[in-house]
Amino acid sequence: MWAPSLRPRASWTPLVMLKRSLAMKVELHGEGVAHPDVAASLNNVGGVLKAKDQLDAALVMHERSLAMFVELHAEGVAHPAGFSIIAACPQLSIQNKSELGNSL
Repeated sequence: MWAPSLRPRASWTPLVMLKRSLAMKVELHGEGVAHPDVAASLNNVGGVLKAKDQLDAALVMHERSLAMFVELHAEGVAHPAGFSIIAACPQLSIQNKSELGNSL
């Protein structure tokens, strides 16, 4: 049986749920703290925004995610979702891909 606060609602779209998940992870790990789970959630939100053709917002999420993965990689923290960030970049038509490649 669903708890009253957890009953599925029509307003719980994938984007809404991913944003809630992101907010919970940021709350758990701390605002401004680089963590692989937060970076993966940023990437997931960016993917849904891209699918909804909200490319500017998607690019912001993917850039934040990529920056976090780069920071984590510099600290020696690995996360398999990092590969999805690299795969997503060409799909967003980032104009200066050579600069992006140099930051990795």
